Amino acid sequence: MNPFLNSLIEPLTLRLPSDDLVGVPRCRRVFMRWQGEPIADTYGGKAVLNFFDEPMFAELAILGTLRKAGWDGVWVDTYRNKFRQALAPHCCDLPSHAQRLYDRIQETNGGKRSGCFDVFAWNDGRYLFVEAKRKAKDSIRETQKAWIQAALNVGVAIDSLLICEWDLGFWDNTSDALKSARWGMFRGDVVSIHVAATTGIPMESHQHVEAIAGRGLEGDRYFDGTGHWSNSSGVSREITLIEIESIEALAREKNIEITPGAARRNLVTRGVPLNHLVGREFRVGGVRLRGTRLCEPCQYLEGLTTKGVLAGLIHRGGLRADIVSGGTIRVGDLVTESKNSE
Repeated sequence: MNPFLNSLIEPLTLRLPSDDLVGVPRCRRVFMRWQGEPIADTYGGKAVLNFFDEPMFAELAILGTLRKAGWDGVWVDTYRNKFRQALAPHCCDLPSHAQRLYDRIQETNGGKRSGCFDVFAWNDGRYLFVEAKRKAKDSIRETQKAWIQAALNVGVAIDSLLICEWDLGFWDNTSDALKSARWGMFRGDVVSIHVAATTGIPMESHQHVEAIAGRGLEGDRYFDGTGHWSNSSGVSREITLIEIESIEALAREKNIEITPGAARRNLVTRGVPLNHLVGREFRVGGVRLRGTRLCEPCQYLEGLTTKGVLAGLIHRGGLRADIVSGGTIRVGDLVTESKNSE
């Protein structure tokens, strides 16, 4: 899964040298500034970021995010004509399958290396090129437009390209926020809590709920095995989460307004990259959860809400998770990635 899907914004429309207009997918990301010992080689003053307690440039932080989600790849350091997976002097070679695609694009681009996107990643036969652009500081160059055209001409799909607009976040003085930034690089919270005693009935909102490891949330239909999917095999449904940003985007982009409870997820969060938490442990207050898979929308959900919800929530329908250690979850609880989530 592409860990940037949950932070997609409107595509960037570009006019290519062929005069064709294309909409390149775009996302936004916030990183924390590195505050440890200065690194020796900053490439003339590039911003140095804190990525899981390691100093990184934005290109390597983006690559690291993909690698934590199961991808492999490199930073295409066109400045020094190297492929890297870490700061200089480390360098590496492309695997043969990736080298062939890279060479085809270069050949189609008139033999020019310039303009290639910063990160070249691959996963199970899929490819992704990501260009890192500092928000309000960088823009797409003409050489990059030519490279995009060459990539499209050799068969790279437009959704295999991504522009990542990134910016620096802030360290505040609260220990919880500092820990959140240090370990997970996000600081979110619980907006609302919802459970339903049996299948099909409206979700009820609560200010707090008890989470039981291996079972689910007390008072919820999946805790008692009476949910619509309770008898289905596969990944458990102990607890489900959705981002309030996804519900807001549904209204903004599709003109479909639903209440947070109508999404039929137990926890509604703000500021939490849920898609990125598949296979990772994270904390909601004092409760420890582990993401198991995305909670994609289905026809059943659309039948309980309105037409268009299914298409509007694809890839942003939330997350299923197991309860690793239980306790009370409250509205307003801090959501952070666990220190031992590696």
